[in-house]
Amino acid sequence: MLAPGRELQRHRIQKSRGRAFLVAMVLIFLTFNCRNPDIKNASNPSHLLASSHRISRLHYLVPANVPNRQVCAVVTSALANRCSIPTILGYRGETFLDAQKAHIAKLRAIKDYLHNAGGASDDLVILVDGFDVLAQLPAESMIQRYFTLMAEADQRLADQRGITVKELHRTGLRQTLLWGTDKGCWPESETDPRCWLVPFSAQPRFTRGPKTDPGDLQYSDSRFLNSGTVIGPLGDLRKFIDAALSLIEDDWDQNFLFRDSDQFYIAALYARQEYQRMRDLNAGEFPEDIAGRDVPRLKDGKDDVTEYHVAVDFDYAFTQTECHNYRLLP
Repeated sequence: MLAPGRELQRHRIQKSRGRAFLVAMVLIFLTFNCRNPDIKNASNPSHLLASSHRISRLHYLVPANVPNRQVCAVVTSALANRCSIPTILGYRGETFLDAQKAHIAKLRAIKDYLHNAGGASDDLVILVDGFDVLAQLPAESMIQRYFTLMAEADQRLADQRGITVKELHRTGLRQTLLWGTDKGCWPESETDPRCWLVPFSAQPRFTRGPKTDPGDLQYSDSRFLNSGTVIGPLGDLRKFIDAALSLIEDDWDQNFLFRDSDQFYIAALYARQEYQRMRDLNAGEFPEDIAGRDVPRLKDGKDDVTEYHVAVDFDYAFTQTECHNYRLLP
């Protein structure tokens, strides 16, 4: 037990750290906003986000419950690359918003923002983990790249079905939410659909040399959803986060080891989407051998949503994870 004097000293240190963090944020804000114009007014592809009456906003969201050097680095990297002013979500969160106690708390903070920020459904959102995601591309380049990637992804879906992209969109299919990827599935499982059912990338077989696939994870396909980064329309992300929280409520198991993993639930929704897409492509039948492994719950009527427009960044075109890649990074 700490003595009262030590407890008071620790409290003062925490307060001073908090003040230092806030001062640092103000200085960063002043430094970069005196030098850089707002992204909507800069020379950038803002017309891609424009309707006939308005220009959509870019929201840069950073879930982070405590101040530290990592959070400062994340915020500074975003500002240095001309992103909109980052919004810290869940700062000093308590009870069910305390991300130190459970990672799923960050989903509640994200939901609160997406429902109450006053943004339009077609606003663009970039969401990054607060402790380990550094921006390296200018905002203009990220936005351009996002729309290019999603157009290519929609074209692939249309080609699979032998229809045009316009016809694809009329069926309700499109790709809008681009999540990062991992080379390993986490939490690990040999039977969970998050780990065996999700599609492989379209990259050439030996992209990483002769050791590709059968060797070390660093040479494997990056196909598993990583919940640390996502970019997409505010409205679609709002629906998806709502669905993830509903899944948590429905499937919560106090005895499950990874019950507090936000990635577990988000990846489960992605796996169910891909399962239903494959069934729809094959006259209602799943085309692969299940071989005793688990599959997602079947779609139960029109009101049971399985399509969330989720795609993953197979090619690291938007976000590059370090896990299993550190030897390959420059």
